[in-house]
Amino acid sequence: MPRDAEPAANVKALILHSNRLTNWVAEVILMQQDVKKRVNVIKHFIAIADVSIAVSFNWPHANTRRNAWLCTTSRRSLRSFPRLEQLQSIA
Repeated sequence: MPRDAEPAANVKALILHSNRLTNWVAEVILMQQDVKKRVNVIKHFIAIADVSIAVSFNWPHANTRRNAWLCTTSRRSLRSFPRLEQLQSIA
């Protein structure tokens, strides 16, 4: 490794990106003055996360992650899982 190269630069960049994304989500949620609108924004972000998780399950190394998610997810989300898989298979 060159002397001027920062160790784990990619890991640090990923952490920075994750922190910025987390802060942005929190800011968007907290910007909502009305409680009902705030709840809708939270539900929207949860739906996005569910789709992202479902998409990641088709990666070859995702069986453990999939099993953990299936064990900790609500029945309502589990009912939507086949639809999410179908949407992803079309893409």
